[in-house]
Amino acid sequence: MARRDDRIAEEIAFHIEQQTAKHIAAGMAPEDALRAARLKFGGVVQAREATADELRGAWLRDLSRDLRIAGRSLARVPSFSLTAILTIGLGIGAAAAMFTVVDGVLLRPLPYPEADRIVQLFQIGDTGRRGANVSEPNFVDWQAQTRGFAAMAETTVFRQTVLGAGEPQSVPVAIVSQGFFDVMGTRPARGRWFLPEELQRGAAPVALVGARFWERWKGDRPLSGESIVIGGVSHAVIGVMPPGFDYPREAAIWTPREQGFESPSRTAHNFRVVARVRPGIDIPAASAELSRVSRALKVRYGSETMMADAVAVPILDVMTAGVRPALRLLLAASVLLLLVACTNVSNLLVARAASRQREFALQLALGASVGRMTRPGRASGDSSRTSPTTPTTRRAVRSPSMLPNWM
Repeated sequence: MARRDDRIAEEIAFHIEQQTAKHIAAGMAPEDALRAARLKFGGVVQAREATADELRGAWLRDLSRDLRIAGRSLARVPSFSLTAILTIGLGIGAAAAMFTVVDGVLLRPLPYPEADRIVQLFQIGDTGRRGANVSEPNFVDWQAQTRGFAAMAETTVFRQTVLGAGEPQSVPVAIVSQGFFDVMGTRPARGRWFLPEELQRGAAPVALVGARFWERWKGDRPLSGESIVIGGVSHAVIGVMPPGFDYPREAAIWTPREQGFESPSRTAHNFRVVARVRPGIDIPAASAELSRVSRALKVRYGSETMMADAVAVPILDVMTAGVRPALRLLLAASVLLLLVACTNVSNLLVARAASRQREFALQLALGASVGRMTRPGRASGDSSRTSPTTPTTRRAVRSPSMLPNWM
């Protein structure tokens, strides 16, 4: 804006100087000539404001004119226009579609509170191989000897036959230990979770069901003492999880681990372990603490445990490990496709511009600026296209339409 005001002031001074020179040439004294020129010009402030208002609206008029020129240019060569539009559209569409997939799978956080603090704990064997399944004694020691995790739980999933919920069906049933819902930061949408007295062997069997399982079974009706038979054992349904919650591994039902079988061996790797990192501690620090405890357990138990070390991995990385390389490759390929499309269209534009060199040179000779000439081309896809009837000179603000017509 400051540059525009300087140009207007320069233009006003130019006109006053020219009129003063005319008066001096007619025989007037310089002081009288300057005074007469200023009187004829009128109010300088009013002229400056009127010119600024005119320039503010000029860009909109220019845009409208450029769009009309671009439209006529595209309509005149429909084959070129259709080729360019389809080429660019294909590249943009492929890149946008792949980015949407990558964003939804790799970039967007999981639908759990502070999901970036949820990790899965892996045992590392003597050969350095990482194993997802953990023995229960090692889990108990991790839980007791680490301080970097706010909650920790073991899980496993079995597909079992469920009766009493309409037709018999085989569904994934998750067995989860105390603290699982604290790790996931999720509460039942209806009912409650497991009570302390239910988290022990010999307690009455209970279960939580997923929202989709409940909708197929009961619709939107509230809980009213329902029960289902899982693997031949009747379980009271005490709650319904929120829609979309199906961890781990698309589970539809959750039962307490504490009511299940004992697993005292350190070489029986029956469970997967998830944990929530304590606030104020980052994942690498929590993983380093887990590693120290695991190495100490190896020293203590020797050949009784197959674990030599352990590591904590963000749960999002675990869940997307199988598709991450493929998605990254597809995203790179789609971006490359977009670059190829842009290159092809650029080559078409260069070829078309070469055929208009004479017109381009003529417009430059008439005083058109490069920026003014290329604006309609950028709108139509032709870098050489401009309006021969509306060149913009270097001192465009000297147009009579911009200042009072007093000369």
